[in-house]
Amino acid sequence: MKNGKIRVFVKYLPQICAAFILLLTVLGALIYRLYGNAAMAELRKNFISNIEGARTHSDDAVKQIDTLALRLLSDANVLTFFQREDETYYDATALKARVIKTLGAFETDNINSVYVYSEPRRCLLNGNALLGGEHPLVEEYRAKKHTVNTWVSEAEDGQLSFYYLYPLIGTEKRGAIVVNIAAGSLLSQFPPRQAAAITDNLSGQRLAGEVRGGADVLGFSAVSEVRDWTYTLFVSMREYNAARTHILYVTAGIILLLAAFFFGVAFIFSLILQGRERGEALRQTQTAALAAQINPHFLYNTLQTINWLVIGAAKGANPASAAIETLSSLLRVTISSETQCLTVAEELRYAEKYMELCRIRFGEKIVFEVDVREEALPRLVPKMTLQPVLENAINHGRKRGNEKSVIKIRAEEDGTHAVITVTDNGAGMDEARLARLNAELDGGDGAEGNHIGLKNVNARLKLIFGGGSGVRLRNAYPGLEVKITITKQKNEKMI
Repeated sequence: MKNGKIRVFVKYLPQICAAFILLLTVLGALIYRLYGNAAMAELRKNFISNIEGARTHSDDAVKQIDTLALRLLSDANVLTFFQREDETYYDATALKARVIKTLGAFETDNINSVYVYSEPRRCLLNGNALLGGEHPLVEEYRAKKHTVNTWVSEAEDGQLSFYYLYPLIGTEKRGAIVVNIAAGSLLSQFPPRQAAAITDNLSGQRLAGEVRGGADVLGFSAVSEVRDWTYTLFVSMREYNAARTHILYVTAGIILLLAAFFFGVAFIFSLILQGRERGEALRQTQTAALAAQINPHFLYNTLQTINWLVIGAAKGANPASAAIETLSSLLRVTISSETQCLTVAEELRYAEKYMELCRIRFGEKIVFEVDVREEALPRLVPKMTLQPVLENAINHGRKRGNEKSVIKIRAEEDGTHAVITVTDNGAGMDEARLARLNAELDGGDGAEGNHIGLKNVNARLKLIFGGGSGVRLRNAYPGLEVKITITKQKNEKMI
């Protein structure tokens, strides 16, 4: 029943995916619209907050300038300087020096310069020196003194000039206080990446900053609380577009995550279906494998039958029956499925049976020498490890003629590894061929080409005991040495 439901799901997966994509698209559009409107409102709020904060800072600076001007207009030396000159030259010079000193004390980092002009004396002073009666500030004073009592104008050198006439009330003007500041100081608190401007509402004159216009520009304004001015912050639509693009990316990311989750679930369901189908195929394969095990068991039983026939024909044990019995013992190890590993001691016992068969075949032409340290005997090795190595030594290292072939088996342990070496006294191997074979062993090749037995042993060692285990060959001069390295495991009883 479950398999049927999964098959239906997989069958209609394209239609389901299309419907899901449509749903995600609609959901994404709603998220983009709702979140986008909220984000735009928050962005506008931030810009308005910025310009209001900058307005407060600029108004405070203007208040400080007004306070400074009023202090100067009430200073005794300045008031005397505004009167007609009727004192001695010495007294007049001393008065001017005192006024210059007073003006210099008011010049700060925010105030570039302070001027006092006395019309009766036709004299202009600043914090540094006597300037005489002809100056652009004096010309502007004379042009406007009958129309306004205070005003602000933009100078050519990027300054703002604040004019305060004396007296502030009355028509007979005797002079003026002029305070010069850098126009940029009133705009210092505006966001640095946006353009800003200060505009006089009465004259429409731009006092400071830069006015921008166009369809791609948004303006946010705030009116001064101390002057008839307007502060304007100009924001490029790129700011809005960048915010909308960010929102679009976030929305797309959410949709992609949901889509990835959905398609991941669909993929897992399809894998489950495939896994169940493959599981059925695996069960059929396992059944065939179990049936195939009948063949080696049949061979083993047949050998036993032949053995008894040989014994019966010879009326007792004989070399032929002994060979059959030895071969049967080896076959019993290969078909045993109780464990995949044996101790070195057990492996040596089965290797001895193979050596008995070799002695029957070759007689005194082959000699086996075994040297095994006692501490190596309980170590585990994959079963049937030595037999392929011994067979390789006999096939490739056996002497021709009457000369004896000597095959030495040595086993020892160094604490972390068990090492078994099988050495023959044959002709060895060409170095180039030896290097290729070792490279194949390092790469894990195990089922093709020559030396299939060695490659099989090497592959089983790596699978069971890890990459540090394996088979390595070298020329022993004379002969060839096959070195089997087995990494010690934390719990070999579990193997």
